[in-house]
Amino acid sequence: MPLLTHEEYRKKNFKAPYALTLKAGNCVLYYFGEKHSFDPKDKQWAQVKKLWKEFLKAAPGKKIAFVEGGRRETFPTEKESIENDGGMGLLTFLASQEWLKTFSPEPDDAKERMLLEKEFTRD
Repeated sequence: MPLLTHEEYRKKNFKAPYALTLKAGNCVLYYFGEKHSFDPKDKQWAQVKKLWKEFLKAAPGKKIAFVEGGRRETFPTEKESIENDGGMGLLTFLASQEWLKTFSPEPDDAKERMLLEKEFTRD
């Protein structure tokens, strides 16, 4: 599957949620584009949990879980995780159940604001 240019991406109408699975050799990447929700009863969470189970079986060796928007706190229950952080919270919760760490390629909101304020005024 080729990557899209920015112009191609803007023309697409992606309906969330959507999932992608990319494989290369013995490496597997699962990507879930969620409909941002903080409702523990949202049906998309069943799809996330199904993909998570597939990921655990399909990825031999080292596993890495990425979340967007910075690292998330680990809450004691799945329900609390979703209510506080949506899909990022659910993934963090699921990873914690397997003693896996989560990583975020993005800074958290506070750090992002701090970095922006070095270049731009609040106005």
